Amino acid sequence: MYIQDFTGDPATVLDTAFASPKLNPKKAPDIETALRVVNDTVAKQAVAGIAKEVLIDLMDAVVMYEINNGEYGSWPEGDAGRLAKDEYESGMDDVVEASFEKWDEYLSADWLGKNTIDTGVWNSTDDDRTIVENLAANAAKEIFKQMTHEKTPAQALANADITRADIEARLAQNPEERKETMVDATDLDGVIEKIKTHVGKDFDQMAVFEDIEMIVEDEDDILSGSAASRLGLSQADMEVLQLAALDMDDAPSEIVELIDAFKPKSGRQAKKEEKAAKTEAKADAEQNGLDPSIFEALKECGAGDTAMAEALGVSRSTYTNYVKGKTHLVPDEDQYAHIREQIIDRTNMLLSALAALDGTELTQVA
Repeated sequence: MYIQDFTGDPATVLDTAFASPKLNPKKAPDIETALRVVNDTVAKQAVAGIAKEVLIDLMDAVVMYEINNGEYGSWPEGDAGRLAKDEYESGMDDVVEASFEKWDEYLSADWLGKNTIDTGVWNSTDDDRTIVENLAANAAKEIFKQMTHEKTPAQALANADITRADIEARLAQNPEERKETMVDATDLDGVIEKIKTHVGKDFDQMAVFEDIEMIVEDEDDILSGSAASRLGLSQADMEVLQLAALDMDDAPSEIVELIDAFKPKSGRQAKKEEKAAKTEAKADAEQNGLDPSIFEALKECGAGDTAMAEALGVSRSTYTNYVKGKTHLVPDEDQYAHIREQIIDRTNMLLSALAALDGTELTQVA
């Protein structure tokens, strides 16, 4: 396996990396900074891609076990109940371990022993598969760790089909051309509100100043990440602050002033805006979303809810709502392509069956 199998198009990976505020032309980043950011981007995208693939096999195993053995639930009293419960849990652990077989090259017996015994996945439900998703994410991190074991950063990048020359070419690109891929700091107000809510009205301005300074000026991801955690911020929030800081003379001081001056909206106004936003989103989905009959037809033709949900990147319960018409999917390009492919495949199977039945010439759609 290659890292590129999970990161995809190298140019797209570089687009994502160079959208980072750390590589903004105003900061005049050097090649070492660029290499570090690109390596981090490759790692994040590879782990996410591996996790998605692991989750498909893992979820199929769990759901099939539930179909064959019933859902995890109440047990009779006494020894018989305890035995039935133990057998169910042990059986579930066995199918979980079996779902990792294709990754045996990267998952040691030690890792499997620690992570496929007493997994607790039997406690997951159709509405909440967090336990299963966390296990897939954990496996993905270990798989990527082993894929890059004893590889230099340059070798890891080469495995994703990215070279130092590719990165140097991006650095040399005209700053005006690179603006197209830069992150937009339009949500600064939202980040300010988030910080103010987290630190409270009478916050320690010096402590917040130091954390902001660490986020916008420190190149150490661990230190800046710790500062962000103290302020209740995510990675995306950090990038908004870092980008906004590029247009400030004294970013830490100016941001602290914004936090201090921020006045939260009244509960009534906030609820009113939230309701309006939800109403607008719902109306847009109903107008531009796919007709539920599409999903109903696919279901009738054998497209499983779990497999479709995984392929579309949504939960099984969300997909069920699409089928029932409770919510509407406005598909992105990949989702649209997958749905169309499923329809075409099943249509051609039925057309083949019809031609065989009638003894006529086969006609297929593309």
